[in-house]
Amino acid sequence: LQQDLVHLVVDFVPPWVVWSAGSEVAAAWQGAGSRERMFGDAGGSIIDVKFAPRRDWLVAASLRGAVVIWSEMSGRVLRKLRGGHDEGVAIMGLQVFADGQRVATLGLDMRAVVWSAESGRVLQRLDMEGVCQQHLVLRLHSAGAGAERVVTGVSFQPGDPIVVWSSNGSAAQRLSRLGHRAQYFDLPPARAACGAVASADTDSGVVLVWDLATGRLERELSSPGRVSGIAMASNCATIVASTGSTLVVFSDGATRALHLEAPVWKFALLGGARIVAFTDIGADVWDARSGRRLRNLSDASGRPHRVAASELGDIVAACGGTSQVGGHWARAWDVATGRLLHRAAGDGMLRCSIAVGHAD
Repeated sequence: LQQDLVHLVVDFVPPWVVWSAGSEVAAAWQGAGSRERMFGDAGGSIIDVKFAPRRDWLVAASLRGAVVIWSEMSGRVLRKLRGGHDEGVAIMGLQVFADGQRVATLGLDMRAVVWSAESGRVLQRLDMEGVCQQHLVLRLHSAGAGAERVVTGVSFQPGDPIVVWSSNGSAAQRLSRLGHRAQYFDLPPARAACGAVASADTDSGVVLVWDLATGRLERELSSPGRVSGIAMASNCATIVASTGSTLVVFSDGATRALHLEAPVWKFALLGGARIVAFTDIGADVWDARSGRRLRNLSDASGRPHRVAASELGDIVAACGGTSQVGGHWARAWDVATGRLLHRAAGDGMLRCSIAVGHAD
């Protein structure tokens, strides 16, 4: 856990690229000339960085328990969030609510905390079940005022639940099925009108789809092999799972297999109709409905650790790295043309995290 990490965050109005090496965050963006800004030390190796939608700040969380909010414009620290987690506990999940007023964190103390971004005050503490300290996942869903939900997952043993917390802090739903290990799960974007959770059992290849409001199991799908990733479209109707060199698309009651030339390392849904997939030999954009390859992303060599896309699906970004000198990288592309928009590189970073800001 003490390894340095590099992070990339892309916000697209205007395009931003933000990355961190160890405990420091740096930013660069396109526009009138090339500009960069250092955001200083976050007090420990950073595990994630997020932009606030329609706001002027970003937040980072570290493996030493620090949660820091910076001004995007000035680079100065606005506030540090303290008192929600046990002292010094590693933060493993970080999200910003769609209203841009609250931050959620998930720590190895098995607690999710909702904070006021403005005051730094703790608004809710959500104590999770069990004592597992791995495979922790934190997601948000905000389908309208008063319908905000915090979704947490601990996928260590078969039957471990995905827990949906309501806006008042109660555990509204526990989504689980005996024998199903939800090692991967996904929701539509936080501001999507629909609400569902798709969970995949790696070994069995079974994908379960739950209604987020009622907790009812809606669909059971089957992929042809071990699942290594899953994504849900903003309409909740299209789900994509990766297995080996195949992307399995579940949509409108039909199943379609996209066979790639090499194993899929990471992929992302671009809206509901396109997929970007990264393999050992590059990255391509595919039409999810027809299975046709649309275009290649330029200079997309290297195995990414994380991939993310804008809500509009017009920009995609990825990051990865090795322990060698100059080994880490972060890049962003224009999806319509495949053109490389931004490149960052550095030394000795073994892992990375990536997020994409909300498009306004």
